[in-house]
Amino acid sequence: LLSLPVSYIAGKMMIVRALYSQLNLIYIQPTQHPMAELDPEIRINFAPFTPMQLSDAKDKGNIDTILLGGGPVSPELELKLHSWKAAIYHGFGMTETLSHIALRRITGSEASAAYKVLPGVEISVDQRSCLVIRAPFLVMPVATNDVVDLQGDDAFIWRGRMDHVINSGGIKLFPEEIEKQLQPYINREFFIVGLPDAVLGEKVCLCIEGEAYSSEQQDNLTKKINQCLTKYQRPKVIYFEKDFSRTASGKIQRKATVERILNNRKNP
Repeated sequence: LLSLPVSYIAGKMMIVRALYSQLNLIYIQPTQHPMAELDPEIRINFAPFTPMQLSDAKDKGNIDTILLGGGPVSPELELKLHSWKAAIYHGFGMTETLSHIALRRITGSEASAAYKVLPGVEISVDQRSCLVIRAPFLVMPVATNDVVDLQGDDAFIWRGRMDHVINSGGIKLFPEEIEKQLQPYINREFFIVGLPDAVLGEKVCLCIEGEAYSSEQQDNLTKKINQCLTKYQRPKVIYFEKDFSRTASGKIQRKATVERILNNRKNP
């Protein structure tokens, strides 16, 4: 099944897969809800989706294997997908590695928090604890900015991006880990970022898309934050921004969004 835009690499890769393996490629219009467009009578062996495309989807039981990519999978979505009949995987890869180099099973008895590398791929970490990838199809090793915990020689748990790490009072904090803890309590798009602070060096800030919460909503969120986060992880400031900056493919641009938020506060 091809339900991704062919103007982007993920869609192009599906066409190449189909041509190379002589597969029957079924194409439907790329939307946020492709499962609603898919005829339940058609049997699909393999289908790639973005996490957003499955956020509100219902399992029709007609897909054997699903590959998720293009963004993180929230704990809520992962829990929801546990009941699906398909074998669902989350891929790990980037432009520099040409394709996926590792997969993490989300459903079934093999479900795991760790990504397992594909055959022929070798991994290690550098002095920053960032993932280094070696593969026969790569001219040279790829040093990433992804901080990981190695699980033996062929698996790793992803912690976050080195370029997102917050150093607050000498404590290193990973925004992605904090975001995962907050996910059940914020029903909008949001992210954690570190902003300059005279005392701490960087302070943890929470950016939420949309109109500002009411006083009652903010109080309820603060209670949840105090319950699920350590004192170092708790946001010192909460910002609301009507619309986050995004790439053409829909990914949130954190840096551009933060610049807008700060500029709006300087020039109300």
